[in-house]
Amino acid sequence: MKIYFKNLDGLRFIAAFLVILQHESDYKSYAVPTYSNVFKPYLADIGRYGVTLFFVLSGFLITYLLLTEKKTRQTVDIKKFYIRRILRIWPLYFAFGILVTFTIDFVLRAFGVNERTPILTNLIFLLTFSVNFQLLFAAYNRGIIEILWSVCVEEQFYAIWPWAINWGFRRIRSVIFIFIGIGVFSCVLMHSLAEKGIIHGQMNPVYIFPLCRFGHFGIGAYAAYLLFDVKQYSKISRYIRNKFLQAGVIVLALLISFQFIRFPSFVDSYLLDMIPALLFACIILSSVSGNFVFNLEGWLIRQMGTFSYGIYIIHPSIGQITIGIFKKYIPNGFFNYEIFYPLCVTVMTVVIAGISYHLYEKQFLKLKKRFTIIQNHPV
Repeated sequence: MKIYFKNLDGLRFIAAFLVILQHESDYKSYAVPTYSNVFKPYLADIGRYGVTLFFVLSGFLITYLLLTEKKTRQTVDIKKFYIRRILRIWPLYFAFGILVTFTIDFVLRAFGVNERTPILTNLIFLLTFSVNFQLLFAAYNRGIIEILWSVCVEEQFYAIWPWAINWGFRRIRSVIFIFIGIGVFSCVLMHSLAEKGIIHGQMNPVYIFPLCRFGHFGIGAYAAYLLFDVKQYSKISRYIRNKFLQAGVIVLALLISFQFIRFPSFVDSYLLDMIPALLFACIILSSVSGNFVFNLEGWLIRQMGTFSYGIYIIHPSIGQITIGIFKKYIPNGFFNYEIFYPLCVTVMTVVIAGISYHLYEKQFLKLKKRFTIIQNHPV
């Protein structure tokens, strides 16, 4: 059985691109703080919203496929689910992670930084998919591949979610609300612990603690439930398919993402990105409705969406190496650092991610098809 959702590949690339935009701005600030970085105030949290969009997308797609499998086969094949996740996530995660873990010291020395990172410690957290916990509880070092924290959070969610759907299918709406409630409660708890100094990780504990993100996965899952349940979807379809409402939601999401609209601090502290997550869920439902205000089905954006996992994983290394080269050889100036630098990072990242996908990842994806029950491909 095949299911294909229009525009989701395009949304995946947009999510990855938002993360690139923030990171390339951050790298400029660290490496050349006096150089042109005029867009930084608007990009300060754009990557955070890109990650949240990724989580909502994952919750939506995985949930819809699992609900379909449960309905058509009366059960979820848990073993095949994990084999599919392993074949999609692990090859690039481990190849990139191990490569960087063993080479980071040499790269740093090439840029004049003499540092010895704890390879064994970093390797243990990498191999156990707990980089997010390393950032929370372990001593920071430059060998930590920080970008992998979100992949670890996804894997931690996947460890639970197929079981929840398999056992709670008849009460799936209640199960989803429980997960959203866990997310909100965890945000409140982790923020309180951080304020009291009990937890003081290298990154905001609310941002990287997995249970805090369950709310975002849950919101994506609820969007999938609304689409899956014909009666529920019939009640909202006219709003979801209304292009004027779609445009309004997109504009609001952009205003929030680019810092034109800011929430009070307590909202960010206790309801981390829950409001943007709701907007993203509406955008996802609109994008797959067949009457979306934008067409994200063009060949190029679909290809870049296909490479989005590699783009997300690889771009920090490309961005930091590139800014090191720019700092050494490219003079300061608006064009050089506001246009040419991010363009170089984006293009090189897409090209390398594309090569990785076709020459490396695709071999595992071919094997993954043997274990796929509900395929997410064009019909």
